[in-house]
Amino acid sequence: MLNQTEKRRALNNAVERLNREGSEIIGFAMKGLAIPVITIEMPPTWLLHKAIPMRERVNGQMEDICVARLSGCIVRWLSNGLPEAYQITQNLNPYAPELIAQWPANF
Repeated sequence: MLNQTEKRRALNNAVERLNREGSEIIGFAMKGLAIPVITIEMPPTWLLHKAIPMRERVNGQMEDICVARLSGCIVRWLSNGLPEAYQITQNLNPYAPELIAQWPANF
């Protein structure tokens, strides 16, 4: 079990990595939980392959969510809430000129 300092460090590492990848962080919970939980929108493509689909009941309504582990945290997002444009752009050619222009200079 992680102590508070380790939880905070794991949460900061995961949040920093998700921000760097372009995910929007909705919220996070750390107190009273063994593992920090981060709620996001628009997960990175590499996280989609690690995802485990689940169903969750919140206030009597069922929601389809996906969860994955990242840096000692649980990352969750709504699986049916991804915009269609986001799903289409994740399968584009990564070597297209408009995408290469956005790559980091040291890559």
